[in-house]
Parts: sequence; structure tokens; C-alpha cells
Amino acid sequence: MNDLGLINIFAQDICFLSEHHKKIWAAFNVSPEGKVCKELLMSQVNAEPARTFAPEFLLFKVTEILDTEFKAKFGKNLFEYHIFQDNINLKIQRFCVLNLEDLFKLAQLITKYVIERINIDNIDSILTKDYSGLGSIKKIEKLLSQFSIDGYNLTSVLVGVYELRLAESHLSSSDLDDSIKIAGLNMNQPFPLIGKQLIFNVANCLKEIFIQLEGIKKS
Repeated sequence: MNDLGLINIFAQDICFLSEHHKKIWAAFNVSPEGKVCKELLMSQVNAEPARTFAPEFLLFKVTEILDTEFKAKFGKNLFEYHIFQDNINLKIQRFCVLNLEDLFKLAQLITKYVIERINIDNIDSILTKDYSGLGSIKKIEKLLSQFSIDGYNLTSVLVGVYELRLAESHLSSSDLDDSIKIAGLNMNQPFPLIGKQLIFNVANCLKEIFIQLEGIKKS
């Protein structure tokens, strides 16, 4: 994907696709705009594939390793497994974000995959105080704070994503601006790149939580 949010592909690779997929690529093909994305240049011109990972892959991977680290520290899983999560994996992608409404839908999918799978009961069993009535993100914040970690700032991106999930019908324009800021989004870029940034920010948020958990002595 280049700086304009357009997908770049080596033209010769289209030849190896089925006729059905060739027609799809032909139907949505546009005249070249913006520079060729650096990953494609590195792979096809320099013969040095970029050592980068898709934000979608990072999100799924870091969620997995965070859950593993949480169980290693506390003997309990942070995330619950739901049968629908594998289908959500296929839908969480930057390429589907073409407008503001699509961004809200992406926030909904990330909320389902990350936030709604947080096991509140397991967190409650670790907390030293009763925080009944608080949501899952707040409870993670309290848990981190329990170990002298800045849980408020560490979980702020998750709060922004959680608010954006209902932005279309429930947030005022000022609240929407606040949620976008909390989620760490730069809206002055093509929407696919905003979607990429949202996925990456959540993955990075979970990675930072993982790093902090590593420093906690095993209970």
C-alpha cells in the first residue's frame, strides 16, 4: 500500500491468478497515483524483501503472546476464546476502510476481538480491591496500577477504540474528536492508512502491556 492508500502489486503476479480474480483486479484497477510502495520496490527491484509485518498479523500475534504471558504470571487467561473470533480475524483489515463509517466498523471488530474477550472474572480474582461495576478496560488499568504501572495511559488506546465503535450514532462531533485523539489517529491521510494506524496502535498498546507484565514478579 502506498502513501495514497492504494494497493500496489507486481503486474506479472496477476497472470498467476484465476480468471475470476483477474476480473476483480481489472475492475478496480486505477491509473498509477503516488509512488510505488517501498515494500514492493524492496522486493522486486532491490531483491531485499522488507522486514516488516502487517499490522493485522501483529495484532493477532501480540494478543496471543499477551494471553500466554498473563497466564504465566497469574495462572489465568486474560482472554476468553469465542468461536466467532476466527471469522473476525478475516474481517479486521485496513483495506476495507474507505470512509469514516468503515473506520467505525473496524473499531467494532477490534472491540469484539480484543476488549469483549477480556475475562473480567479472572482479573477480579487477581485484584486486591473490589472494583465491581467497572468495565474490562478499567479493570486492566487497575490491575496494572496495582503493580505501580501507569495503567491509565497504557490502556488509553483501547478506550479510544471502544468509544469509536459507537461513534456513528452516539458521539457528538467534539466527543468524536476526543476519541480519535485518544486512539492516536491522524485523520489527515487516506482512510486505508487510518485503518492501518488504528490496528497498529491497538497492537502496540497490547505489546506495551505485555512488556510491563514481563517485569512483574511471578505471583
